[in-house]
Amino acid sequence: MHQIHSPNITRSLTTQGSSLFYTLLYPLLKGQRLMPVTSKALFRGAATTTTTTTLYTVPSSTTAVVTDILVANTSGSSQTFTLALDGVSIASAVAVGANDSTSISLKQTLATTKTIQGGASATSVTLHISGVEIS
Repeated sequence: MHQIHSPNITRSLTTQGSSLFYTLLYPLLKGQRLMPVTSKALFRGAATTTTTTTLYTVPSSTTAVVTDILVANTSGSSQTFTLALDGVSIASAVAVGANDSTSISLKQTLATTKTIQGGASATSVTLHISGVEIS
């Protein structure tokens, strides 16, 4: 599979024998415009000790894609963290060693008004949640 990128269109090019198959990934032929995609930090900061704290809410007329989460423990003892996407747990009381970090790589979409919730056993745990917003 080869990827062709241009400012106006992205096509996936697959070769099978002597035939080429083009799959349009964006509905440009129907006259629709591409939606703006903005990479951003969805949350950066110290966790609270309430594991259901809302860390991020998807703005109106927007879809978010959560791509990476880094959890760092800056204390001298092991701590735990909990995270959920729209109320569905993705990490429940996961331990992070003293002065250590862990990362989660994912590609999960959240629709308008959906949330990321989380917290930790101590405020020495910091969360860095990255993704993109499509509006």
